[in-house]
Amino acid sequence: MWKILAALLSVMTVSLSAQDPQQQLDTMLLPEIERRLASDVAADVAWGGYLVHHYRLRRAQRQVCEALTRWRESDGRDARIVRLHLLDGLLGSGALVPADDVEFLLGDPMTREGAFCLIAQQPHSSSETLRRLAMQPAPAGDMTRMGAARVLFAASVRMDELTKMLVSGFVPEFVVDVDKPAEPLRRQLPLDWEPPEQPTTLVRIQGFPPLVSLRLENADETERFERVVARAAGDQAPLVLRRKEHAKDLTDRSTLDEPVDWTNHERRILLQMMTRVAVQERIHLRLRFHGDDAYLAEVVPLRDAQRNACDSLMAALLSGGYLSAEDLPGRRIRIDSQINDYRRVQAVGLPQLPLPSPQDR
Repeated sequence: MWKILAALLSVMTVSLSAQDPQQQLDTMLLPEIERRLASDVAADVAWGGYLVHHYRLRRAQRQVCEALTRWRESDGRDARIVRLHLLDGLLGSGALVPADDVEFLLGDPMTREGAFCLIAQQPHSSSETLRRLAMQPAPAGDMTRMGAARVLFAASVRMDELTKMLVSGFVPEFVVDVDKPAEPLRRQLPLDWEPPEQPTTLVRIQGFPPLVSLRLENADETERFERVVARAAGDQAPLVLRRKEHAKDLTDRSTLDEPVDWTNHERRILLQMMTRVAVQERIHLRLRFHGDDAYLAEVVPLRDAQRNACDSLMAALLSGGYLSAEDLPGRRIRIDSQINDYRRVQAVGLPQLPLPSPQDR
């Protein structure tokens, strides 16, 4: 009996000594980080969030959420920095947080894109928040609206109202420049040329951890970044979250810029995600005039191909139930066509483009 007990104690001792390194680290650091997160001093709380991210401390996620709730209504620069680092801690530790708990962070330029990434991790349970984000006007350069739509469509969440909005403003361009004079040559830099790196100025606020920035961008999947938010869509690169320490101090920006409408490019990407029908949003043809036949042979096929693609897109939206005949009765996607004649001698105009053949109409 004693031999059996001794053997069991020996196994238990070996098991404890072979504890997972991450668990050992959590056990050692958790009391200090809990103390910081529970503090009323902004710098201490910010350090707590920073360390949770740095050491990927999952066991501290509850304390980070509690600290974020306490600092939710606080005003001023220090409070914004605290919320930034707490958000960073949740992202770095792989937390899954209800969208309602972090939606308020979308209103601050410092935390907007990071908060979106946290919400986008659960597209189905966070679908209502993502829907609101996709339907609301977004500031110029902001990627959260586009990101929300991409995440929802990738998760097969239907948004018929957004679809109508996208297609109603989608106007592809078809531009032809005939004999346009060549633009002055500009000095071309070698393809492998890169600007010299500027010396890095470390940005620190007294007592606080290094400032971080959490920014969305489209990037190649082979690059280094914090996480993929939305996979590649068509010719659109994956949407990723880029994290940078010693970032520029953005605490002077407390409000979002004025909203802008969807661009043609954004509309095309999202409509292609839904239907898998690709439409060129802009065809720009530069050609030399060598007679009517050569001109028509070059221009007409491209024009008809773009028109056919637009009609295929509309057919796919109708057949997929995204639109109904009542939504857009008899409507085709309008193409903005521009034929620019730069010929020196224009005694005779350019030949008129023929109407599309019946199968192309």
